[in-house]
Amino acid sequence: MIETSVVRAEVLEVKEAGKVTRITVRYPFRPEPGNFVSLVNPGQWEFPLAVGDYWMGRMELYVSSKRLSQWMKGREAVLLKGPLGTRLPAMREVLAFSTSVHLYDLLYPLREVVRGGGKARLVCEDCDTEFVDEVDRPEGVLVSVPPDKLMRMEVPFPAYVYVRWANMNCMLGVCGTCVVGGRLACTSGPFLKVESVESLREMLP
Repeated sequence: MIETSVVRAEVLEVKEAGKVTRITVRYPFRPEPGNFVSLVNPGQWEFPLAVGDYWMGRMELYVSSKRLSQWMKGREAVLLKGPLGTRLPAMREVLAFSTSVHLYDLLYPLREVVRGGGKARLVCEDCDTEFVDEVDRPEGVLVSVPPDKLMRMEVPFPAYVYVRWANMNCMLGVCGTCVVGGRLACTSGPFLKVESVESLREMLP
């Protein structure tokens, strides 16, 4: 297991990719599927980002915030804290569900399944997908959708939900602001078992 570190990451590319901005950086630590990193602006803020991909020391990150995309432009390097969170269990066949920009939360775990010789299928609303394998008996289900949509879905088990709506501040499980269903999203997540987010149903009309 790699210890969490804050490193200066060289920015290789910042490019518009549809509704999001793709940021490619040089990063020395290979994340596990399910890990995330945080973008650090010292003394100001930290912003959690899903890992979109990783290969040969390069990491892809996707940003949907226009303000953050503008902040990134023209920068030669940024500070990244990571790898953070808990890796997903190994799975050979995976079924995934997502919508629009939420699909970028799932890219790296699904790509790693395929690279390892497994199968992945992504059912995505309002987006194209590269994951079209026939998956008859999934060993796991990954979900990244808005919370209101999640609570109205019939999610198969066992399922892991990317809780991007959790209010993660310290990223290290210290401040306690990101509790979802009794679990700290920044340390136990950002993928949590669907049972952990069932309490959200009580918050919906």
